[in-house]
This record gives sequence, structure tokens and C-alpha cells, in this order.
Amino acid sequence: MLVTGRWVRQARRVFFDTAGAAKFSDDPASPRYFVKTDRARAAELRRLEQRLTDSPRRKDPETENMVAARVKEVLGREGPRQHAYSLAVKVLAIFSSPWHVNGMFYEMQAQGVRPTPETAYWTLYALSRRKGHLKEGLAVVDALAKTGCTMGVKLEQCLLRLQAVNGDHEAAKRRALEMQLKGVKLGMEGHNGLLYTCSSMEEAGEVIEGMRLDGLEPNIQTYNLLLRVCRLTSNAKVAEALIKKLRDEGVPIAARHYTTLLRIYGDLRDLRGLSRTHDRMLHSGTSVDVKGYYALLMALVHWADDAEVMRLAETTASSALEICRRKDAGRIWVALMRFHAARHELDKCERLYEQVKRNIGESRMLEVARGLVEAAKGGASRPPPHVVSQRAPPSLRSLR
Repeated sequence: MLVTGRWVRQARRVFFDTAGAAKFSDDPASPRYFVKTDRARAAELRRLEQRLTDSPRRKDPETENMVAARVKEVLGREGPRQHAYSLAVKVLAIFSSPWHVNGMFYEMQAQGVRPTPETAYWTLYALSRRKGHLKEGLAVVDALAKTGCTMGVKLEQCLLRLQAVNGDHEAAKRRALEMQLKGVKLGMEGHNGLLYTCSSMEEAGEVIEGMRLDGLEPNIQTYNLLLRVCRLTSNAKVAEALIKKLRDEGVPIAARHYTTLLRIYGDLRDLRGLSRTHDRMLHSGTSVDVKGYYALLMALVHWADDAEVMRLAETTASSALEICRRKDAGRIWVALMRFHAARHELDKCERLYEQVKRNIGESRMLEVARGLVEAAKGGASRPPPHVVSQRAPPSLRSLR
């Protein structure tokens, strides 16, 4: 049988598109060294994406770093990787952190691979999911523009959301208006992005109306953003109605929903609402996260002079510190310091201040802690931030 070069190339493609691809390495020092094809790398990344999709979703730094390391291992250091890079950016955008996605986008360019609208979209998609990435997102748009590619509808929608999430509300509204004038629909991504710019329930209602005119129905993210507007406006009635609607539609009520209610009732200084929300959270079996504990502490601080509330605050802080990371521990310590500052318990304030200083270091949080120590000494000209001493209502049984 005559073995031709074409037959060998075909056999390699078939072999490397199967599980056997993992048997070879692209490390020149390895005895299993073989440069995989672009198609083989892309096939491995598709299998990785499928495995991650089928497995339970976890969003924590350890998992995100593991996904990023596996993607880099599949990409290797040699050989063609145009299609593989596109899939790598997509996998990182869905399952890893914005920092890994942005790093992959710039690594791709450093390797001489031109950005495409697809890679730009997935990079913007990841960057728009968290605050603090506006500069990086605009750089991605500039990099795409240099290739001569035009922004598609999905890219414009993602950029609108990125601007809105990062507080550039005027730019986001201008982009939305320009898209509408061109006859381009904002889509779910764009409308949800506009909800970030709303500071009143009336503005949010206009966005929802526009969404329905485009033939879209609110999704779970829309409800979460409406709850955010309720938090900004301290509107407990609408927030309760939204959570009831989610429950009626069979959507599990998550810890963040209860946390939003705790914050609203804390702003309203409504202890009955706090008690009711806390009871519902416990009876629903929802595990309270650090944000929930922090929201409860900040809500209860208005009744810091009450001895029973003080005992509850110390118990809540202890429970929070058992599950939180060092970065979040600083917030809990500072929240507890607000109670001690309101009660002018200087020794306890100073001990917590030393813990913040030792574990968190110089930061905005440390400045707040320093101010609370001064307030505990009685030398401050005004009460500590967010502390207004009041007498708590007589019944606190449901919060114990």
C-alpha cells in the first residue's frame, strides 16, 4: 500500500480531533513532542467547553484560574492557532475571569493573530460583566477598528452595557440613541445595560416599555437590575412585588435577592421588614453569603445602643468571618466597628482597627476604620458614618 503525504495529513487530523490528542505534547523537550494543528487545538477547546457546560457552574477564583491554565495548555507554544484563539477567548469569557480574557486577547495580537469581531465580542462580553474594565474595553474596540472591521450589532450592544456598568451613563445613553436612530434594536443586552443608568422607577419603567416594544420579555437579569433600582430608591413595595413574581414563575430566590431586601429595609430603618426578610431567608434554606451578613449588620447599626441588637451583631459578624476571605473580612470588621463606635467602646474599636490594619493594610477601608476609632473616643464632631443611634422596637425574637 502506497502511503502518500495527503493520507498522512488526513490521518493526523482525524487522530488529533479525537481523545488521542492528549497523548502528544507541543513541548520540544518532551519525547511526545508533536506540533498540533489549529483544527486539533480547536477541537480540544470545544470538548473542554462541552465538559464545563455539562458540569456544575462555579464562579470562584480557583476555578477560573484552573480553566485559564487548561486553555493555555491546549493552546501550547507553537503552531497555527487562529481558530483555537477564537475558541479560547470564548471559553475564558464564559467560564473564567475578565483578566484572563483580556490577557488572552493581547497575547493573540502579540502572536500576530489579528482580532476578529467574534474575539472582540467575547472579550467585551467578559469585561462588561464586572466593573472597572472600561479602559480595557475601549482598547479592544480600537484594536478591532485598526483591522478595518466594522462593529456589528452584538458588539455595539456589549459596548453599551460596558459603558453603563462602569458608570459612563451619558455615553451609554448616547450610544442607545444612535443605535435607535439607525434602526438597530438594542436587544436584551442593550436594554439591560440601560437599566444600569436608571436612578428612578420611572426611568426603569421606560426601559421595560422599550424592551416590550422590541418584542422582548424581561429575563432574570432584568429582574435583578430592577431590584438594584429599588435599592437605589429604597422602594420596598416594588422589590417585594418583583421577588413574588420571580417566585411565581418558579425562579429560585437567591441570597442576593434577600440581601437587596435587607439593604432596603435597613435604609428605611424598618425592623419589621428586616425581621420578616430574615425569617424568609432562613426558612427558604438559602445559604447566607458574606454580602447578606454585611447587609444585615449595616441595617442593624441604626439600633446599636440596644444590648440585644449588639449581641445579634456580634453573632452575625462571627458567622460571616467563618466563611469569608481576607478581603471580605475587612468589611465585616469595619461594620462591627460602627456598633462599637456608636456605643463609644474604644478598646473594642482599637482591637478591630489593628486587625484591619494587619490584614488589609493601607486602603480606603483603613481610613474609615481610623475615623471610627476617633468617633469612639468621643472626639468626633459628628456621629460615625451610617450610625444613628435609636432605640430598637421591643420585639427582636425573629432576628435571634
